[in-house]
Amino acid sequence: MASYFKEELKEELLSQPSLSQLPTEIIEHILKIDFLEIVDICHTAQTCTILKSIAYNNEIWKYRIQRRWHHLLARYSRDQSYNWYIEYKNRHLFGLKIRRMVEALSPRYYTSEEISEEGFREFRSLLSQHKHAGEFLVDELMEIVHHKDVGKNLTVKYYAEKVLRFLQQEYLRQKIAVFLQLDPGHQKLEAGAVIIAQWCQPTENITENGIADQLDSIAAEVKSLLREREPSHPIFSRRFDCHGKQNIPVLQNKTGTPISLSVVYSALAKRLGVVCEPVSFPSHFMLRWKEDQIFGLEQTYTYVDVFNGGAFMSVADFPTEFTISSMKVASPSQVMVSLLENLARIGHKMGRMGDNLQCLRNALELWLIICPENLDVRLRQIRVSINLNINLPYVMDSLQRIADHDRTQKGLVDYLMQVTQDQIKHSEEKRHKKEIKPKYRKDDQEVEFAVGMIMRHKRYRYKCVIYGWDPTCQATDEWIAHMGVNNLSKKQYQTFYNVLVEDGTTRYAEQENLAPHEDPAILKHPEIGRYYQEFCYPYYLPNQEKLSEYPNDLAFLKKRIKEFYNC
Repeated sequence: MASYFKEELKEELLSQPSLSQLPTEIIEHILKIDFLEIVDICHTAQTCTILKSIAYNNEIWKYRIQRRWHHLLARYSRDQSYNWYIEYKNRHLFGLKIRRMVEALSPRYYTSEEISEEGFREFRSLLSQHKHAGEFLVDELMEIVHHKDVGKNLTVKYYAEKVLRFLQQEYLRQKIAVFLQLDPGHQKLEAGAVIIAQWCQPTENITENGIADQLDSIAAEVKSLLREREPSHPIFSRRFDCHGKQNIPVLQNKTGTPISLSVVYSALAKRLGVVCEPVSFPSHFMLRWKEDQIFGLEQTYTYVDVFNGGAFMSVADFPTEFTISSMKVASPSQVMVSLLENLARIGHKMGRMGDNLQCLRNALELWLIICPENLDVRLRQIRVSINLNINLPYVMDSLQRIADHDRTQKGLVDYLMQVTQDQIKHSEEKRHKKEIKPKYRKDDQEVEFAVGMIMRHKRYRYKCVIYGWDPTCQATDEWIAHMGVNNLSKKQYQTFYNVLVEDGTTRYAEQENLAPHEDPAILKHPEIGRYYQEFCYPYYLPNQEKLSEYPNDLAFLKKRIKEFYNC
């Protein structure tokens, strides 16, 4: 009887259609189902020749790339064809390699302010290993930095952001070199604007294709409104190239300077078949439109003041101080310099407010790439680098370059060289002392708090997180006198804590004025990931390097958290 049922079951199974007998469209749809793993598709491909040809269909792997790496496709040229299975495979293997390399950085550079040139060189070497290595590197690092769980993998994110900034700008140097070698007539203003945005916002997912899509959408809305109001407008009977690429932060902020607004206006006008040239005035920036290119009228120009609501003007409308000779058409590279001047001005103000001069640094570095002979910009970049204590060997070379070209700056150059040499010497001394010396809690120490606790300063009310402590104040006598430590009840003879403050600064705070914070939420500070691996409400969990520095702090931390927050 049992054998009879087995034969019946076998015949029934054989009578059912197999997967390979289904229509190709249905199989492709099945292979695109999200819960299927990549290994499932590969196993399907090994089943038979028919399924292999379907499973390796280019569109299936393109879809898989889109689902796995949401921003990657925007980094590919839309004018070329690709084998998406090969691209998926290479992207996956690159991703694994990059993550391992980033995870190895903390043990090597925990005691250093910056990753060394050697450390960056390891990542730079990957750029030559594949045609799309640059896109893969940037995309993987972006994925790490912008992971949706903001409280996890903080140390990996910290180092990934440093590498991302370096590689993004290293990769862009190649694009800038190609751009600047073009004849001004072949330089696209839109491409220059993209480069600036990517350079100055290296951790943001900015792509030429992504911004082009935004502008195409805006242009489509304009056409739709125009068709309703003026269905016979000449624009609907003309064919023109509207596939410019553009990126300016004004698209997100809806505001901007005359230059940035003019760039966006020009890009949209191009999509509507209207050529608007950028015109630089002594104190303003506008566009000019040659009317006869569209309407066949006299060869006159209409000027567009984008910053003034897009007002149309003729030469007769200008103030008397504006002359024809002052109305100079700006080349794309000149527009880039004007944009960078504005960004440097903004960055200078932000730097004074504690933004760590990052905006100013980015603008000056790119500006100097475009105008390497501009000694004023070079001097400003030198001062920023000294302030941030970065790229000091490069600073020495730049100072020598200024000394060789401008002897009137000798006194300033000599002073800055001495400052830079002192900083290099100090950095070398710190490197020799980089071995972590563990700090152990002792029974006779009155250290009430632990590394990772989120605190509130009783007097100044700022929120902070502890990343180190000393049993007594270890600052200099000058600092103690300047900060009024002698006015404290216990003076310098109490525990002092190194803390990261929510405003981005670091401070050295006395125990008597610190208390556990009532609302221990995630704290934004650029150095958080250097010391902590995770936010575990209501505290930060130190990473392995910080735990090695304070070996028995974690147990004490959990004890104090239980006492203060009853959890």
